[in-house]
Amino acid sequence: MGHPYEFINHGSRINRFYYAGDTVIAVGNHSRDRYIRKGRVFHKVNKPNDKLSSPATIYSNTNWELLFTIHYKEHPDDDEINIMTESFFKDEQGNLILDKTVGARRDHLVFNMENGLPLSLSIFKQFLAADKKSVKESGPEPDLLNFSFEYFEK
Repeated sequence: MGHPYEFINHGSRINRFYYAGDTVIAVGNHSRDRYIRKGRVFHKVNKPNDKLSSPATIYSNTNWELLFTIHYKEHPDDDEINIMTESFFKDEQGNLILDKTVGARRDHLVFNMENGLPLSLSIFKQFLAADKKSVKESGPEPDLLNFSFEYFEK
């Protein structure tokens, strides 16, 4: 009781696997792969003493509530290095914000919201300071997109 009844890796179901504690051994026709659980995600490892080796996507919560952050990592065990980070939150005016950060470059997307729907999108290009949080430099003018909606009744 309390053990997994199925194991899926990148959309394909693994039919033969063995589970103990935080480890899953998946057995294929010509392979044997080991996965270790970190939080709610299993990560593939190559050797017993290796860091977790497969790229991973790590979510700040699984309730899909704001503040919500997604970290894309080359090595899931490495707390410092992210390939890309996406942070979703609302500002004081109720606008939905997406900060998409790769290295020292951040795209700051501001969705101007009304009645839960986006009216416009402003995209700001930003370059971050050494602390990776404060903005060192911004692009001159934001790109601006407008949205329109039509509703049809059944």
